[in-house]
Amino acid sequence: HLPVYKLDTLEDLNRFKESYKDILTLDQGYDEVPSFNEVTALYDNGFFADHTLVLAYIEASSGSFRYAIQDVSYGGSTFCLDVVQTNHPEETTTDMAGWFVIAEVLDSDIIAYTEFDAQLIK
Repeated sequence: HLPVYKLDTLEDLNRFKESYKDILTLDQGYDEVPSFNEVTALYDNGFFADHTLVLAYIEASSGSFRYAIQDVSYGGSTFCLDVVQTNHPEETTTDMAGWFVIAEVLDSDIIAYTEFDAQLIK
């Protein structure tokens, strides 16, 4: 299972960025992937009026790997993001990288869920 963060408001997002800015590289992109800050700059109070962000964090053994949400599964009171690796390069870098995948979810679609989870599907 992967670490999951549920951000209900713009204040939650800003607090998240502030909490992790010295631990994670939120302000730098990687190759074709824009930075976390660049991607999340698009979210405002209007978005959060009826949406929530659900983030899953993947720690990868190479910065060459890319990830995406393949599916969302529901079970009982749990909302789960199914995350997959989207590429399988023949040659990879030896750097470790951390990636966030982001789900934009309507509040009305998750109102019944109290648990949030994510899993890496191999």
